[in-house]
Amino acid sequence: MAAPTGVNATDEALRLRRQLAATGTPSRAASEKAYLKSSLDFLGADVPTMRSIVKAWLRAHPQLTHDQMFAVADALWSHSVHECRSAAIELLVSHPTLVE
Repeated sequence: MAAPTGVNATDEALRLRRQLAATGTPSRAASEKAYLKSSLDFLGADVPTMRSIVKAWLRAHPQLTHDQMFAVADALWSHSVHECRSAAIELLVSHPTLVE
């Protein structure tokens, strides 16, 4: 699904991933990966920080459309990174009116 003009989903997902990575720690990443027994990669960002990053991104995009939101969520989900997939879910949960 391509995003309408104004939001490049791939670029935005990479921007969010970089922000998540900047807040994570290697020790937390290793600990979470072991605890969850996951094959995904982990950045070591905590949930409250991930939610703050997603909410800040949403505030920066007040005119976000359904298609744009889903395109960004899809781009986030395409990363085999736990925090990116969590951010995709948070993005959809944070804007239920655009999910309908």
